[in-house]
Amino acid sequence: MLKFWALDDGYLEINQRGLFGESVEDIKFRIPIHCFLVKTEDQLILIDTGCGTYFGPTAGRLGKSLKKTGHSPDQVTLIFCTHLHPDHIGGLSLFPNATLCVSEREVKYWINPESEVSEYNKKYVPFVREMVASHQGKILLIRPGEEIVPGVTSVEAYGHTPGHTAFLFELNDQKLLIWGDLVHKADLQFPHPGRLVVIDDNPEAAAIARMRLLGVAADEKLLVGGAHLPDPGLFQVSRLGGIFELLN
Repeated sequence: MLKFWALDDGYLEINQRGLFGESVEDIKFRIPIHCFLVKTEDQLILIDTGCGTYFGPTAGRLGKSLKKTGHSPDQVTLIFCTHLHPDHIGGLSLFPNATLCVSEREVKYWINPESEVSEYNKKYVPFVREMVASHQGKILLIRPGEEIVPGVTSVEAYGHTPGHTAFLFELNDQKLLIWGDLVHKADLQFPHPGRLVVIDDNPEAAAIARMRLLGVAADEKLLVGGAHLPDPGLFQVSRLGGIFELLN
């Protein structure tokens, strides 16, 4: 039986137009940051590691949130990383014993010096390379559709970054989909899933992935978790035509 927790890593203050461009109101809002802990019969799996110290004092609370579940960082056996932005890999150093499972395509994008990294992502390259290098020897490169451990499959969700990956847990009739940054602001993107996010590496591909996985979540009645969904971070999804809604 699965046990799972949404873990609070804090928040960032974001300008709404910085995400969606001129089509939206120019306001600042708080974007929550969630990581997820899943306990199976023989693994303690963490999905993403939060910001660490990268984005300052409003974030980096993962260690405290993990402790509230009764677990410690040294008990985590696997880390599934949806992608390598600093708010997802910044806390990696807290987990020296865990194997990092991350998309092969994602690693190549950040590490290969010949990659055409977007203007938005260029500032993150040195940090990402440092974090990946610090975990060498404990990295498992994965591909979409691959069963990483029994009952856990990687799911292609390309667009936000070239190797952005969701993870589907299917154990003992329980289904949980953790989708990383598929959605950044629920009140704008669930009614309009095709809305483009300007910071996405490929906004059009990200929108296609968003509509596809929202449809799967609604049709299969999956419990879903997203890094930037509102508290508590875990929801179900309903659909009426092309409009989606979060259900508590």
